[in-house]
Amino acid sequence: VFLLSLSFLLEGFALWHTSAYYHIITMLNMNSALWYINSRGIRVASSSLSRCFRQDVAIECTAAMISRYRFLWLNLSELLQALGNAYARTYSTYCLFMFVNITVAIYGALSEIMDHGFGFSFKEIGLIVDTVYCSTLLFIFCDCSHNATLQVAQGVQDTLLSINLLKVDQPTQKEIDLFIQAIEMNPA
Repeated sequence: VFLLSLSFLLEGFALWHTSAYYHIITMLNMNSALWYINSRGIRVASSSLSRCFRQDVAIECTAAMISRYRFLWLNLSELLQALGNAYARTYSTYCLFMFVNITVAIYGALSEIMDHGFGFSFKEIGLIVDTVYCSTLLFIFCDCSHNATLQVAQGVQDTLLSINLLKVDQPTQKEIDLFIQAIEMNPA
């Protein structure tokens, strides 16, 4: 819609010129959506793991059960690290592109305002919309990553720390210590 309105409102910007921008907009949206879906999936999996762990600990706290959940947690942590490694170059480039795009759009909008005054031309509005849009996508991208990483360890660690060590046997205490060490060594 934005590109179509530009072709009608800006002089010299023909409708066929908009075809050069569709792949860029699609790439920006799809990369952000893919990362959001993956981060959301990891977050849901870790929330489910911590909820089930909390329920099982409330029923019966044994060394075997703690060991199974430690193994599941390590697999989930490894999955999150593998996801980060797999997308490292793609999303590093994505973030770099977004920062450059935001910087150029802010520079363009400010230079247009300095040259022609604060008149809100279509060029200024387009650059401001581009800045806000890319900043929003970048915020969503970073916020999803941060929340997914926090969620992986937090729920399980809270449950482990709430277990009364005086009420469990020695092997269970050892498994709890191993689990806490695993979380500290592999935070996410």
